[in-house]
Amino acid sequence: MTATSYPPTATTATSIEAARTYARAGWRVLPVHHVRSDGSCSCDGRNARCAKNPKKYRGKHPRISSWQTIATTDKKTVDTWFSRWPDANVGIATGPDSGIVVIDVDDYKADGEQLARLEDRLGALPDTVTQTTGKGGRQFFYRYPASVEIRNGANIGGEEGIDVRGAGGYVIVPPSVTREPYTWTVDADPTDGATLAELPEKWVDLIKYTPKDGSKTAPESKYPTSESAPDDEIVAGIVALLDEDTEDRSKRDFAALCKLYRQGLTADAVWAVVRHKSKFAERDRDYFNTTWANAVAKVGPLVPHCKPGQHTNTEMGNARRFVQQHGQDVRYVYSGQDVGYWIVWTGSRWAEDRAGAIRRRMKMTVDSIVYEGLAMPDGEAKKATLAWWKSAQRATAIKASIDLARSEEGIPVQPDQLDADPMLFNCRNGTIDLRLGELRPHQRGDLLTKIAPVAFDAKATCPGWNKFLSEIMAGVVELLEFLQRLIGFILTGRIDEQILPIFHGIGANGKSVFLEVVKGMMGGDYATDAAPDLLLASR
Repeated sequence: MTATSYPPTATTATSIEAARTYARAGWRVLPVHHVRSDGSCSCDGRNARCAKNPKKYRGKHPRISSWQTIATTDKKTVDTWFSRWPDANVGIATGPDSGIVVIDVDDYKADGEQLARLEDRLGALPDTVTQTTGKGGRQFFYRYPASVEIRNGANIGGEEGIDVRGAGGYVIVPPSVTREPYTWTVDADPTDGATLAELPEKWVDLIKYTPKDGSKTAPESKYPTSESAPDDEIVAGIVALLDEDTEDRSKRDFAALCKLYRQGLTADAVWAVVRHKSKFAERDRDYFNTTWANAVAKVGPLVPHCKPGQHTNTEMGNARRFVQQHGQDVRYVYSGQDVGYWIVWTGSRWAEDRAGAIRRRMKMTVDSIVYEGLAMPDGEAKKATLAWWKSAQRATAIKASIDLARSEEGIPVQPDQLDADPMLFNCRNGTIDLRLGELRPHQRGDLLTKIAPVAFDAKATCPGWNKFLSEIMAGVVELLEFLQRLIGFILTGRIDEQILPIFHGIGANGKSVFLEVVKGMMGGDYATDAAPDLLLASR
């Protein structure tokens, strides 16, 4: 077998050009890590799955967190991503927002006749937009059906190597390169006029999501809150625990599912993010269902209902129920007259709600009203509360309740209250008070929306970094001390010194490496590239 050289020759379009084209077509774009010339992934092993199995995952996982909701058609955002990462592979989020469902066929698995057998049963797949993947598989792009829900699935129809990508999924597209370049099939290239075909009804019936009944079906939460793979930072942190070594994996799996259930996620949403981890990857869905059922029974109802009769059976009453149940974890930022946005506490920072978290939490509040009614003695009040529980489920009632909750005491904040303390620097494991150099737990009251992608360790050493600094500064102690003070000042939000450091030199003297390391440590929330015209004066 001949070893593959990296990167193989890709198509002529650059990543940013291709991403713009897909975004204009209404396909939600996301940047994906790429494979370097030495065969390594640009994640440098920071992704646990890629570090464990680089052959399978390198160049295939997103560069951004929360991609399920952040993937976009917005040209400015796309340009920002692919200007920052010009070599990034290009991903497309599948599902209803992009209007795409993909049938993924790995012919090299099993006997290679899987698709032929399915077509014998269901009818031939119509010609449509088609690509060859970096591993030699084929992916057929179809219009997402309007009347059904299609989720990600593997081995559809019982055929190994035939998968589906729907809501909560993504695919990599040209000019991306993994083992080999991704290429559009001749006469099936969307950049050359090819269009998405409709998926035949029998195929839709095979892959559409249908809730199952019976003992092997995982019981749902009383308050299902997610229809696809979750993206919340705290959820990602819980899932990461499944990668840690332990002697009792079953106990660890159970503990993780308890924590995920407490986030208000459905069984299917949790399955989507744990199915490739721990014993879930080795056992069938029944193991997950049993563990999930035990977790649901252990945790119990997610939202304790309010006292019967405490609140009126009106939209305003629901707004106050919502604040009582969820108020500590939600705020509304007023950015203008009756204009603003919701933010939600993730456990480490406040993040803008771009995935319907507020609406889902209000649904949880509405669901809890039934327990208020059931706790009442028989009579008119009980009947009225149970009747209101049903009426409150209307979309107009939910929206009105959310709107009214904005102004409830403790909920509104002003934009200038966010990230207001320049001497606080937020990390994954806590918040550093730069006045003292001490780490303390994340606190809601700090109203921090930014976070660095690193953990703080006061005892950590960095001999490689110190050696690098000494080399580029020729061992001059005064310069090294100045750099340390400079970066310490940059970590703050203070601008009272009003300085603009400019790093210069003849080239290959460490400028870019130094700045990229500092930027990587601070992360995109705290550091970014300045616009090219920042120092240009207009006439």
